[in-house]
Amino acid sequence: AGQTAGGKVVMGVHMGDYHLLDNTHKQLQAYIQFNELELNGEGYEIYVSDPTETDTAQWRTDVYYPVK
Repeated sequence: AGQTAGGKVVMGVHMGDYHLLDNTHKQLQAYIQFNELELNGEGYEIYVSDPTETDTAQWRTDVYYPVK
């Protein structure tokens, strides 16, 4: 558990198994770099789906990167 400061973020939605989650992070980091945005903290993930109740294709993870 933790807190995050309010402000602008770049957000992506990852659908599927966690073993490919790194690809979503890399795409968001490339987007941030391409658009010359400045990070304003560490990226974080929010696990929207309960992996014990859905199949892996339906797992949803929201990935956020705070930016200035």
